[in-house]
Amino acid sequence: MTMKDLQVYKHTLEMQQRQLAPTRTDLQAIETQRVADSFDDLVLENERHIALEACSRKANLFLEVTEALGRIDAGAYGLCLDCGEPISVKRLSAMPCATVLEMPGRG
Repeated sequence: MTMKDLQVYKHTLEMQQRQLAPTRTDLQAIETQRVADSFDDLVLENERHIALEACSRKANLFLEVTEALGRIDAGAYGLCLDCGEPISVKRLSAMPCATVLEMPGRG
């Protein structure tokens, strides 16, 4: 992988990191509200659950992106964490924070 490739991946990851950074809006989406109607309360509870799941996925991806940026700085970016072999450019282009050669469950 060339230095130019690394710069492109780093720029892409930094943009992703900024987009995924936790915001006050994320927390407001899971604020607890109470309503008089038990059906409405169930709907709000379901919406909170969906918002919490979305925040969790966003936080996990934020962590993966941050770790990928750390691997760039450490000189270990683009290497499989399982075997140490280079991850293909095609895979890194599709998922810049990839850590393994193959996607789980896709032999």
